[in-house]
Amino acid sequence: MRLILDSGSNVRKLNGVEDYAVVPLSIRTEDKEFVDDEKLNIMGMVEELEKTKSRSGSACPGISEFEKALDGCKDAIIVTLASKLSGCYNAAVAAAEMYMEEHEGSTVYVLDSNAIGPSEKLIAEKFFECKDKGMDIDATYDTIKEYSKKLKIGFCLKSLKNLANNGRISPVIAKLANGLADDLLTTTVLAATCTKIIAPAMNTNML
Repeated sequence: MRLILDSGSNVRKLNGVEDYAVVPLSIRTEDKEFVDDEKLNIMGMVEELEKTKSRSGSACPGISEFEKALDGCKDAIIVTLASKLSGCYNAAVAAAEMYMEEHEGSTVYVLDSNAIGPSEKLIAEKFFECKDKGMDIDATYDTIKEYSKKLKIGFCLKSLKNLANNGRISPVIAKLANGLADDLLTTTVLAATCTKIIAPAMNTNML
């Protein structure tokens, strides 16, 4: 029984564990691509993203990459980062269906973690706990699915620059969040001591 994760799990190597795979996402700027695997220079990527003024974005693994991770196994569980954040889940489902069609008797489950990073890693640990107990794939999947529902994750971004560059949030909101006052609007808002409510207008004319 194999475990397959995407690199949104931040898992690179699991000590003392065999028969698992990590399928990498990638991050792209206008002229560079960074593959999120064990060879990634994280600081170099961060510096490049901080310098770029153009759009950057992430790309999920393709169906073929999940199929490659499945190659040679009979049963597997694929755990992906939240489907609302990435296309990883959809690609994994398509790969699982194709693999089971081509390998009669194989069972491949795909679990949407509804999270990222530490939550995926905790699910992986629960998977190997079930495997060590000798649980079959059906029982293992049911167990980690229920376990995943109990997990919550919170995080704080150091900068909103890339989100603003990609049009995910207003540049004005990014400036306010970072405490940057470089025009009349941001200076006035940050100088005001009253309670502020920001209601961004999600259209092409938003500030």
